Amino acid sequence: MGGESGGYRAVSAGAELRLPEPARGLWLRTRDAIRTSLDEIGISEYAIGGGTILAARWKHHRASDDIDLALPPSARLDRLDDRRTCGFRKRMERLGGNPERHGIVYRIAFGEQGIDLWAHRVEPPGRERRERVEGDEETTLSTEQVLWGKLSRGLDGLPRDVYDVARAAELDPEALEVAANAHARRTTEQIALHWFATERTIERQARGRLRGIPAGEQEQLGTLGSRASERLLYALYDELVIERSGNRLRMTTRTAAGTRRTRTIDRDEVPAAWGRLGLLGQRETRAPMEDVAAYAEAACRRGGPPELIYREVKGRADAWRTATGSRNLLPASSDTQDCRPGDIEF
Repeated sequence: MGGESGGYRAVSAGAELRLPEPARGLWLRTRDAIRTSLDEIGISEYAIGGGTILAARWKHHRASDDIDLALPPSARLDRLDDRRTCGFRKRMERLGGNPERHGIVYRIAFGEQGIDLWAHRVEPPGRERRERVEGDEETTLSTEQVLWGKLSRGLDGLPRDVYDVARAAELDPEALEVAANAHARRTTEQIALHWFATERTIERQARGRLRGIPAGEQEQLGTLGSRASERLLYALYDELVIERSGNRLRMTTRTAAGTRRTRTIDRDEVPAAWGRLGLLGQRETRAPMEDVAAYAEAACRRGGPPELIYREVKGRADAWRTATGSRNLLPASSDTQDCRPGDIEF
């Protein structure tokens, strides 16, 4: 897709998705008008996200009312209000919508439903997908990105967000791990504590707002807050180790629940992979992560003896290496390296 800078680089994935009702009907009724309007102001890119896309992937684990569209951060949503160059408001009003702009969010309300256009940077970057949605090829946010967004407002305790996180632990635990660990650990812990402490409020709101969930889940709404809290904490990395062997990286994680995953990253994938795995951004590990990532890329291209590049324990980096310095490791220029891949035992 072309369009404004900061665009999406998506990978193809999966079978055709059918959106849950009533969001499906809203999207089918408005998508052509939205595309035309965005094109009029020079935006040819958007990505469908939110709980609606999760429900489509997870075979309608709940009903969904709204459509969330992520736009490039540079998108000028105020231009949608210029009736001389853009027919957006007229089209939406003709379809029964009431457009309202709130900062980086432009919402078109259709009674209790709505379409939200968000101009913002998506995290973790580079995980967008290309999928067939209701007969058309679309860019969609990955499950990791949707969950990251839900955790960004996690202290609001919205029942749909709490429920989606709880179900993610069952339906896509790896995505939940990436999303949870792409935030600062203390932030994720605060969210989990808040959900646990406000369980009764979450239950009361969920009974009135969560629709289309399985009967068994309906019966367990009384423990939704504590279950989601526990699963979120279990998704946090207790240990994260990144080693280089030859021209590849090996990233090994172990969660608080004891789940261990090992990912091998080829040399050419290193720059993008660092972001896709949520290792940059808001993590607050007290390590210069961008410099560590740059060193890892250069080290993979250079090759040489195996080396430990980064080690983190419960959200704090206790060993790392950059081109100009290191912590608890021998200098990068040393002829004697301090580990071999596999030396770090969990």
